[in-house]
Amino acid sequence: MVFEGAFTLCYSIFKMKRFLLLSLAAFATSGLWAQQLNNAGFEDWQLGPLDTVPAQWKSSDFGVARTAGAQGGWAVEVWNWYHYGKGFVMNDLSSIGFVPQPTFNAHGGQAFAFRPVALTGFYRYLLGDNQGLPDSAYITLSFKRRNSTTQQTDSLSFVLFKLPPTPTFTPFSIPISLAGSVAPDSLFIALVSSVNGFCGQSPNCLYLAVDNLQFQYPTGLGNALAEDAWSLNTSSNHWKVETAEACAQTWVEVSSLEGKTLLRNSLMPYSTTLDASALPNGIYLIRLIKSNGETSLIKKVAWVQH
Repeated sequence: MVFEGAFTLCYSIFKMKRFLLLSLAAFATSGLWAQQLNNAGFEDWQLGPLDTVPAQWKSSDFGVARTAGAQGGWAVEVWNWYHYGKGFVMNDLSSIGFVPQPTFNAHGGQAFAFRPVALTGFYRYLLGDNQGLPDSAYITLSFKRRNSTTQQTDSLSFVLFKLPPTPTFTPFSIPISLAGSVAPDSLFIALVSSVNGFCGQSPNCLYLAVDNLQFQYPTGLGNALAEDAWSLNTSSNHWKVETAEACAQTWVEVSSLEGKTLLRNSLMPYSTTLDASALPNGIYLIRLIKSNGETSLIKKVAWVQH
């Protein structure tokens, strides 16, 4: 009876976490969750070439599996095998086949048009039989933007964050600083089992488990940029943005779901008009942006010409 009750509780937690994540994925183009990684809680898995792998992530052919999550449900676990392979997952789906190391593709990753200040989550790192050598796992992030003037890809930020050993799931926070004030257009992330380690007599070692990744955004936006302090009226071809306060050095930006900026106007005191007559019917994302790069949460608009 005790075992059955514990199983029912664990399964209920798993179903609740999965339901929340699927619900958030269904609204991935609105609010804060438009600004997150795909399958960031590692609840969705699919059959890979050799084993089950996390959906919407590219995995090494060996050294990847799911494990019990930090807060219920699943987490991803990667590890080294023998002396030549590091386990990893990355969100660059352009590489296929056997990949002993993460492929840092300049144009890979996922479409991403936001400016987070940190990546948080939970991790566990067990050394195992690695010949007793010190080591760490790591997470790397790369934010890029295509430069239409130079026809080159500019790097806005590259982060390599090392994770030391810990026997239980531990929260972490990776600071992110993006160059300039523009938003990136793509994001690459990789979770890798080791910096430089090798396994000993055992074929496997250096186990990194990661769960519940989430980008954090500026909170010091002021009352004027709070979600309920500005509104949008799209009842005509001239959209009206109204704010509770006068906002200095602030812009209102309209972009497509792919992150392409379509309209960008200076925000006038209390009320700003946007001419949307040239926009075709579709779904658009609207946000306020301050000169220091801070942004409001996004509002989603389904637009039909009037």
